[in-house]
Amino acid sequence: MKSKHFERLPKCFCGMTYDGPWMINDAAKDNPYQYNGKELNLDHGLNLSDYGARYYDPSIGRWGQVDPLAEAAPEWSPYVYTFNSPISHTDPTGMMGLSIATRIINEQTKEEFEINDGYDFNWIVSNAIFNRIKSNGEIPSDLKSEWNWEFWRQVWKGVVTSDGSASDEITAYLITDNLE
Repeated sequence: MKSKHFERLPKCFCGMTYDGPWMINDAAKDNPYQYNGKELNLDHGLNLSDYGARYYDPSIGRWGQVDPLAEAAPEWSPYVYTFNSPISHTDPTGMMGLSIATRIINEQTKEEFEINDGYDFNWIVSNAIFNRIKSNGEIPSDLKSEWNWEFWRQVWKGVVTSDGSASDEITAYLITDNLE
């Protein structure tokens, strides 16, 4: 017995062939750059994402080739992506996962300490704060608001310098430390 509900579902539940309202725009249909900005290679009907070093098959969520740098991390499968942690790691080339971390930098000694928290961010702090964070292994709760402020200040600064669309008053308010 056939169900009309199942007949309306896409051929592939992974999202590769589903034509929803977001596909009305021809530009969306013709865009070969998909997840992670990687080009979807349609050659031979295989529909693989080209990461440069190897191809990713989104229909099964697996790589088709061994990681070329697999010997550098023998404890991991050679087919693994971002050490099975795509929130705190990235793999832009398909060669080796990279940590996404807040780098705490001691302003006096320039020593660095990384916290694998999923934020690609440099925070320059005093020697005392650096030592507290390093001994704690994470940002202490009483410093979270200061970290948050500095993170968003840097994000805003990057947005302003990339397209220049923010007004001078907003920029001065958010970028400087002279808040009232």
